[in-house]
Amino acid sequence: MTMENTTQEMSTPKSSPVGLKGKSLNQLLSDVSIKGRFDEMLGKRSNAFISSIISAVKGNPGLEKCDPLSIISAAAIAASLDLPINGNLGSCAMVPYKDKAQFQIMRTGWVQLAQRTGLYSLINATEVYEGQLLSRNDITGEFLFDTLSKKSEKVIGYVAYFKLKNGFEKYVYMSAEECLAHGKKYSKSFNNESGLWKTNPGAMSLKTVLKRAISKWGPVSIDSPLSKAIEFDQAAVSQDGKAEFVDSTAENIKEEEVPMPTAKNTAKKAPESAPGAPIEHKAEPKGQTDKIVTLRGTLREIEKDGDIWSIYSGAWGAVTHDEAIAKAAAEILDKGFDCVIEAVDGSEGYLIKSLKKD
Repeated sequence: MTMENTTQEMSTPKSSPVGLKGKSLNQLLSDVSIKGRFDEMLGKRSNAFISSIISAVKGNPGLEKCDPLSIISAAAIAASLDLPINGNLGSCAMVPYKDKAQFQIMRTGWVQLAQRTGLYSLINATEVYEGQLLSRNDITGEFLFDTLSKKSEKVIGYVAYFKLKNGFEKYVYMSAEECLAHGKKYSKSFNNESGLWKTNPGAMSLKTVLKRAISKWGPVSIDSPLSKAIEFDQAAVSQDGKAEFVDSTAENIKEEEVPMPTAKNTAKKAPESAPGAPIEHKAEPKGQTDKIVTLRGTLREIEKDGDIWSIYSGAWGAVTHDEAIAKAAAEILDKGFDCVIEAVDGSEGYLIKSLKKD
């Protein structure tokens, strides 16, 4: 059973003959059809997993107030990714927001999913203490750290690092202030006094920087568990099995009529041996670095860092210093159309020079 089918079946079909709406969580988990789907995904482990759903809800007053069907759907995503929802294990969690349960992957979960691809030789995320960051260049994406230069116990930021078996490696660093600003902007539970951003901001910051490294720079193939994890992280599940965000933000996936392609891959051109191509070449290079390339997929995120605009979709990323070009490209992709650009290879990947008509 694919994850797409799983989420569609675990959500409430309009033609459901069983009449699942209005039932309590315990009644839903005892339903033959729902229990059977967990059995298909987890086999003999399904009973233990179902027990962990009940425990997670009982341990969180906010979840007890959520729509039971949204809890089932969030748990189904965890089951399809084979991630435990025991909060103590740090793999994933169900987070209440308004009346719905949202699925959220934690730091350990991202590491597990990345390791399962068999493409990573090293992956880690850790705190950076005062004195350990020697230099930072946001243009080239280069950082210099010295763990022996620690001056105090003050955490100034967080860094994620991975190295692929083909040799490609990447550091992603965010200051403590940047992590908190990111959480405040995108997390629905940021201001919740019992939420993790309040009770354990360090763990959430590590998750944030690790997710950014994997989703923006790591290899993500179509329909892979990592792709689905990126799509459904911090989302509830709609009745048709799609990621549904309670509030619309720039980080949310905007659902369109066109199918969602592979999840966000990498803004920097990956080595030839890296699996999956972030951008499809439409023509041979015009010069030594000039290229006509096609950006494909539904817009996932557009962000500004200094004077650089980064645009991310299902399977690609590109950068530009021109705000008008960035917003024009984002608008085209947001409508579900391909965007043809003239670009050059830059230190941060494909640098957009101009938009072209296909």
